[in-house]
Amino acid sequence: MYCTVEDFKSAGMGGEHTDAEIERAIKRACAKIDTWTGLCFKPVLKTYSFSGHGGETLHLDLDIISIESLLIDGYEVLPGDVRIVQNGLALYYKNGWSKGKYNILLTGMFGRVTAEGEPPAQIVEVAMRLAARELVPLGDTEAQSEMIRSGLVQSETTDGHSYSLAKPSSVGEIGTFGYWTGDAAIDGVLSHFQAPTRIRCA
Repeated sequence: MYCTVEDFKSAGMGGEHTDAEIERAIKRACAKIDTWTGLCFKPVLKTYSFSGHGGETLHLDLDIISIESLLIDGYEVLPGDVRIVQNGLALYYKNGWSKGKYNILLTGMFGRVTAEGEPPAQIVEVAMRLAARELVPLGDTEAQSEMIRSGLVQSETTDGHSYSLAKPSSVGEIGTFGYWTGDAAIDGVLSHFQAPTRIRCA
């Protein structure tokens, strides 16, 4: 999970809910984050296939933490012969990545994490916001509507003071890319964390 029950309660949320209910809401929120971004914000062991281009540097666009095994054209390459470069977003192999379509099979620990191995602070905040939404009963239409309104508000005046929020560059239908919840504090963050489409999971 990208945040804990203690994180959630420390932020002043979920007061009337049990720890078990909050934990389930956080798990559902984290699953949505993974689905919408195509990324994982904790270290996980995965296998991906890439297409070689003949050069010495292979750009991953996914954060690799360590290499477990590597095959190029079906032949094993020792992990020690490859260097992780560009802050974990590329691999350097002096013999070159031979050209081919998905001819590179890479197994390793992947994750968009901080140097301490934790989720980015922005993702932690989004996880808590989504979990709070999960705890609002679907039958409570007034509360559900209020969440949508809070995400779409452009300006507000309170006690003689006013402020404005930046208007989204584009507004689509709820559930479409970049507009999953209607809350700019959630959608705006997640739209900047996206896995590239040219990489596929093996």
